[in-house]
Amino acid sequence: MPNSQPLSPSDPRLSSALPPLTVWLLCDDKAGTLNQARGLAERLAGLLPRPLDVQEHRARAIVPFKFLPARLWEFFGIRCVIAALIPPLAPPWPDLVIAAGRSAVAPAAAIRRVSHGKTRVVALQNPRLPLARFDLVIAPIHDGLAGENLVALAGAPHRISAARLAEAKAQPPADLAALKAEAHAAGKPFVAVLLGGNSARYRFDSATADRLARNLAALAETGARLAITPSRRTPPDAIARLQAALRPYPHFWWDGTGENPYLPLLALADHLLVTGDSVSMLSEAASTGRPVYRIDLPGKPGKFARFHRRLESLGLVRPFTGVLIETVPPPFDETGRAAAAVAALFPAGAFPPDQKSV
Repeated sequence: MPNSQPLSPSDPRLSSALPPLTVWLLCDDKAGTLNQARGLAERLAGLLPRPLDVQEHRARAIVPFKFLPARLWEFFGIRCVIAALIPPLAPPWPDLVIAAGRSAVAPAAAIRRVSHGKTRVVALQNPRLPLARFDLVIAPIHDGLAGENLVALAGAPHRISAARLAEAKAQPPADLAALKAEAHAAGKPFVAVLLGGNSARYRFDSATADRLARNLAALAETGARLAITPSRRTPPDAIARLQAALRPYPHFWWDGTGENPYLPLLALADHLLVTGDSVSMLSEAASTGRPVYRIDLPGKPGKFARFHRRLESLGLVRPFTGVLIETVPPPFDETGRAAAAVAALFPAGAFPPDQKSV
């Protein structure tokens, strides 16, 4: 890990006419992957003395690369790897590449080589390539990687920041603000319920939905006000069971119309209930400083179990048993920690020049 420290953006030695630092976000088509890269870039912008020119590139590979693991791409030669995406990548190369996804990591590593190391390359998530191919690798602790250039995170990078939460809290949707005010007027909590659903490892089955419905109805019976937002993966049967249980009580249910209230719920909730299938949602909820409860789903969690245990050991998340506990979780800003590590790749006087050719 580099030990040098970047200059503060307010350092008086800096000129106000510094050219922007060009940053490529090279990601696959998964929305969650791009969200992580955007969150990292947004936090990085506040740590460097130069403004950022952030450009997004989708990593869509041509045949045969789209069917091959990243470790096999290099056998086709470095020029072929760089040209393997649609559209192909071309110079001038950026100052920084943040790469995430199977089709992104090999081209990113190739750019590092053809730029002779002048382009810094950061891999998000497990690149499934030797870590030495990158300047920095940012991956979850539960992936079990090891390396001198590794930043191992307890959660996933994301776009939730104190500033965004404060903005959302200052201008909340009227219906959510009214529901929270109603709860507080009665001395009761405002509770957000963030639902994922079926995935490769988890099932949101009817038994789980019924158990959750009973627990939520019991909370509502005490006077707590609930606001629930499902996802596209939440099964219709689970939605129907939960809605039936909550029908007698004042609550909010996002029906998919209008803007998703996810960010306002993170900002407004006194307690957050989150299904355990989503690393991103749990990481975002844990960054709010509010008590977070994991709604366990049946399945084969694999490395997710290590992630859950890690957050529990840090005092950030506890299993949801139907009871709310007033606690003050410790600070949790893994995105900021990752951004600081990326900023350290650009110490004072070491900003790379613009790359005009290979």
